[in-house]
Order: sequence, then structure tokens, then C-alpha cells
Amino acid sequence: MAEETGLAMALMDKIRADSAEIRLTPSSELQVLVPEGADAESVLESGSGPDIKTMRGSAERYYFSDLSMTESYAKHLYRLAERDPVRLIADTTRDESKTYPRPTPVETFLEQPFSMARSEIDAAIAAMASIPEYADIRTTSASNGALYLYSATYLGDAHAAGLAEWIEVGQKENP
Repeated sequence: MAEETGLAMALMDKIRADSAEIRLTPSSELQVLVPEGADAESVLESGSGPDIKTMRGSAERYYFSDLSMTESYAKHLYRLAERDPVRLIADTTRDESKTYPRPTPVETFLEQPFSMARSEIDAAIAAMASIPEYADIRTTSASNGALYLYSATYLGDAHAAGLAEWIEVGQKENP
């Protein structure tokens, strides 16, 4: 029992250190820290601290500590780790449309933590147009040409267009 408690502490220390460095800890990185025959995920399930959070990906689980990282930032890192640019852009856009509510500047995906290439962003947006599960993701442009994405589930067309115009032009002209 003491050995398992020590192992759980070592795994949590690794997760906390990674979170402090603004990165998720994939379960595969934890598995190399446990003795042969042991399962890192099982050890954590039976005794991790309340700050240790889990996200299940398509291939593995990802862990983070909410002492150093917010859940919303961890979601961005998780989406990046899953390597699905279409889902990454769509889910981020839906989150912004629902939570704030506001459209998402396409330029957001060029910046940290996303750091996507413009060609990758354009390809993902084009792919969304032909996939029914992304039919709610739409584009709008401000009068200065800035492109925004929004989810029609949470924002109406006119509302999204008005917000994009305000963010890009209105705020700057009305200090």
C-alpha cells in the first residue's frame, strides 16, 4: 500500500510539474514511470489528488493539475494534442460563441497556444463546410476584411456580424 501511495505521489508530481510548464501529461509518459505490470491510469484512479484532472482522448488520456492550469486552457492543449484541426477550430469556436458570447477571430488560431499555419486553418474551415456535424460553424467578416467564425447554435447571423464589426472597427473608433 505504501509503495502504491508513493507511486501515486510520483505520478501526481509529474503531472503537477508538467502543468506548471503549461503542458498536459499524456498517459504514455506516466506509464514509463511505473513498474512493469502496473498501470499508471489505475494508480491515479485509486488515489490522485483533487487537483488532478483527466481528459480522455481518442488514443490516450491526458492529465493536468488545476493548481497551475485552468480547465479551459487545458481543453485547448487537449484539442491540439488530438491533432484534429477541424474539431479544434469548431470546438473552440463553439466554446467562444456559447461562453462569452462572441465570434472567434480566425487570426486566433495563428497565435499561441494553437500556432497553426494559415493553410491548415483555411483547409479546416473549407472541410467544415462539407461535414454535416459542423453545419453550425459559420463565417462572417468585418468591414476591414477580418474573418470571424461563430456557431449558429449560440449566435444569430446578424449578432455575430455586429459583434465582429464592433471588435474590429467600432472599439477602435470609439475609445
